[in-house]
Amino acid sequence: MATEVYEQLIAATFEARSFWVRSNTILKLPANDGQRASQVELDVIALSLSSPPELFVIECKSTFGSDGLDWNTYAGTSQTRQHRYRVFFDPVLRARIESTLRLTYQLPVNIQVKFCLASAATQRRDYRKIKRHLAQHGLQLLGRRPLRSRCSPRSTKVS
Repeated sequence: MATEVYEQLIAATFEARSFWVRSNTILKLPANDGQRASQVELDVIALSLSSPPELFVIECKSTFGSDGLDWNTYAGTSQTRQHRYRVFFDPVLRARIESTLRLTYQLPVNIQVKFCLASAATQRRDYRKIKRHLAQHGLQLLGRRPLRSRCSPRSTKVS
């Protein structure tokens, strides 16, 4: 329930900034290069065609009712982590998702695809570590800041 509300909040934030938004999208990944066909659920995808054109693929973690996302939960070796955060640790999966999105939505090649983790709360001691890990892999951490109107009404940049 809390996760659904957080996903709706993230989607509404992007919609308010003139993004085209889809929530809870089931994406069927075709079999290729020894990979079996599978499917993934994308919490939120948000497309902006303004300059520069961007497609955000957002995995939402509400962390309501907890102390927030911590490094051990995010980077641990448990099966829960491997399922919950797999898109952030598996570059092959990200590439498959991106290519399938490009084909499904017929996205032009100039659209940059950005994978993001939206976390309602991150433990202060681990925030920089998680953000650094994501940045090293070309990924972004969206915390409370996108929800605080850091973007001007004319801007579609989300940081």
